[in-house]
Amino acid sequence: MSDSVARVELNSLRKAESVRIHHPGSLIIGSDTVVSLGGEIMGKPTDEDDAERMLRDLSGKCNTVFTGISIINTESGKQMTRHASTRVWFKQLTEEKIRDYVNSGEPLDKAGSYGIQGLGGELVDRIEGSYSNVVGFPLELLTEMLSEFGICIAK
Repeated sequence: MSDSVARVELNSLRKAESVRIHHPGSLIIGSDTVVSLGGEIMGKPTDEDDAERMLRDLSGKCNTVFTGISIINTESGKQMTRHASTRVWFKQLTEEKIRDYVNSGEPLDKAGSYGIQGLGGELVDRIEGSYSNVVGFPLELLTEMLSEFGICIAK
């Protein structure tokens, strides 16, 4: 198991457990998402310069988005933790494109300094895996996990 997978799975479980006591008889869902480039986790940028640096690092390369999901049934005690991963290939970015995107303000609160669902989608060449995972929450995985708790989500 990679460090990124271990991190998102542990963080998702901790988040779910942190509210468990306050919600007896409930189904608790916790999640955590990170962007990994070459095995290094990219968090949210500290400022515009950091966002530009991250985008330069991502330019022309493939990164992986990992999301951990944990579900706890506080009544039965049953719990489950899984993860999704999606590979994201970036286009080769010009300095002007990087500056324009950072100036939009969009990347400043995003892991890896991009949001595929917004203007950041223009930076991406292609993905392999779940689009909703890159947005921040893998709906396919959640649906699969919920079915193991007896909950069917209609499509």
